[in-house]
Amino acid sequence: MARTSSLKGDRLENRLATALSVWLSRHLQEDYRPHFRNEPSSGANAANATRRAPLPGYGAITPASIGVADVHPLTPEAHELLNTVAFECKNYSTLEWGRLIFTPDSLTSTNTIKFQHEHHRKLCAHYRVIPIMVYNETQIKSGEPVLLIPVPVSRRLMKAVPGVEEAYLATFKSVKSDVLRMTTVLHTCPYSDFINVFTTYKDEFYANDL
Repeated sequence: MARTSSLKGDRLENRLATALSVWLSRHLQEDYRPHFRNEPSSGANAANATRRAPLPGYGAITPASIGVADVHPLTPEAHELLNTVAFECKNYSTLEWGRLIFTPDSLTSTNTIKFQHEHHRKLCAHYRVIPIMVYNETQIKSGEPVLLIPVPVSRRLMKAVPGVEEAYLATFKSVKSDVLRMTTVLHTCPYSDFINVFTTYKDEFYANDL
């Protein structure tokens, strides 16, 4: 590979787009090229999502393809991933995960994340893609963002790819999601396995979980 990502500095959306591009380039056994980019106007486009057309040649409409989520596809291979999942990024200077995970829902910051999570889920439900929240605490020493993945899908992913268990931090019960280290997921889970797990579970997820 000609390039790797340190995942330090820069906007979280850009860091995620770079990390996903590295992941997909490795899967394709090619030198790095940008398969994803950040979507700077995601919030502004959300209200008009149902009236937007998909990009030519990129398949079905997804939150990413119309600018609702925070990562946008640049190649058909990237669009395959974003036909299945949609990433929503949130950056905080400090984020007390211990309090968020183990305290009652009356905690203000817990309620904020629940609101963000439910808003993203509703957008994703319209397009039948699985929501993934990406949180980053800028002051954390590791500088590693975490993924909030719905529990049923997360558990299937860990069962299909045992190495993903290394990424597990905790279960955020308030939003029914597992908290996983992003970098560890991308380093231990083959790109194709990730897509297969999420794709095969998508219909069941919306039948039983929403």
